[in-house]
Amino acid sequence: MDIKIRFISIMVLFGILLLDPSCKKLCVPASYSFRINNCMIQPDKDSINIGDTLYFNSVFSTTMINLTDGKNIDYSSADNMGDILGVGELIGQNTISDAVKYFSYIPMVGKIYTDSSVDPFRVKQTSYSEENGYYILKFGIVPQKSGIYIFSIADMPDVVRKCARSSIIMQFSSSINNHLYYLKDIYYGGGPIIYSGDPTHTYSFKVK
Repeated sequence: MDIKIRFISIMVLFGILLLDPSCKKLCVPASYSFRINNCMIQPDKDSINIGDTLYFNSVFSTTMINLTDGKNIDYSSADNMGDILGVGELIGQNTISDAVKYFSYIPMVGKIYTDSSVDPFRVKQTSYSEENGYYILKFGIVPQKSGIYIFSIADMPDVVRKCARSSIIMQFSSSINNHLYYLKDIYYGGGPIIYSGDPTHTYSFKVK
């Protein structure tokens, strides 16, 4: 083989293979898509009092099913397994005001924190803890002001593990009542829910 051709072939190979700094081995970049649909808020009452505590709970295995081919994928030791929690007050039709400041937050497992560079009045950042083959996030949320509120969770578009990347669809469990009638009556003015993600990504409730 011509030396120039051989050199180009080697460079192409190294362009495809990335070096994993944690184990000093070459690995092939991979891309996955997962779905987690067990996020919970408890108790799932439609109204609570100022000072009551709601508990956010999300636990899922580090081995997940890739949506593209149905294979089980070990996705342990991810670098950035975390999400955001949107916190808003339903004010009127098409109007949600920032409401992070109307709650206090009690970390239990994993982290809930503020990143001043990412809409700190509207969202809290979360980070999962990895324990015994599971990713776990638990925290308490205590309202300080009466009103009608909405919590929203987002999908994770780019979770990195070594030289693999994944997108993760995050959803509330279908076993909880997320009180969509508050969203429908106030934000949508009594009309139909327009955004298809509302039933799976939002949770509404009243604070008395």
